[in-house]
Parts: sequence; C-alpha cells; structure tokens
Amino acid sequence: NLRTDGRRSLMADLFAAPASPDVVRQSAAAGRYRDEFIRASQPAADRARPVFGGGTRQSPSARLAALESEIGTRSIRQLEDLLIDRATVTALIVRWSMEAEGVRAAAQEALARLAVAYELSPAVDSPA
Repeated sequence: NLRTDGRRSLMADLFAAPASPDVVRQSAAAGRYRDEFIRASQPAADRARPVFGGGTRQSPSARLAALESEIGTRSIRQLEDLLIDRATVTALIVRWSMEAEGVRAAAQEALARLAVAYELSPAVDSPA
C-alpha cells in the first residue's frame, strides 16, 4: 500500500482501520471504482459490458458519467485523487484547500457516497 515514492497514501490509511462493515463496503466500492476507471481509460473501452442487474449495455465512460451525475463532480474528483492518484494527506491538504482533519472527513464522505451509489451501503438521510 505504498506509493512508488515510498510514502503511504490516505487511502491506505483509511482502509488499514479495523474492518468494520462500513470500511469493508467502502473498500469494495473503491475497488469497483478503480476497475471502472481503468476500463474507461483503455483503448477498448468502447466495448460495453452488461450493467449489474440489468440487460442494457453501457460503456465504462458512460457508467462513470452516470456515477458522476449521481454523486457529484466534487466527490468524483476527490475519489480520483484518493483512489487513482493515491495522494497523501499532505498533497490533499494543498489540493483540496483543507486542514488534515477536513481532508480525512471529506475522503470518508466521498467513499461513503460511492458505496451508496454502488448499492453496497444503505443511503443515509442527511439532517435537514
């Protein structure tokens, strides 16, 4: 779980926590997101595969676009920084313009949204 430069990413820290059901669900959602991202970036990405639970075919790019419309552009960008770039807390403090505590909370919120979007966690009502 070290980056190529030897530093530990925030993602590795978040998933190193004791395996609570939420951490397991978020880790599964993260793996699925990374898979979709990799598929969408490959030359053969236009070949579609069936969508889970449905018979329609959708390209990886279209699935990521649908995910972005569901959870928001900000969460998608945070997930890319966290899961694809494997950024450290220090890098995310600068990139997200937050304090360290805020970075961790924002990352956990983005992962929670992802798990809900992939139907791995129940939707949580936000307080009104």
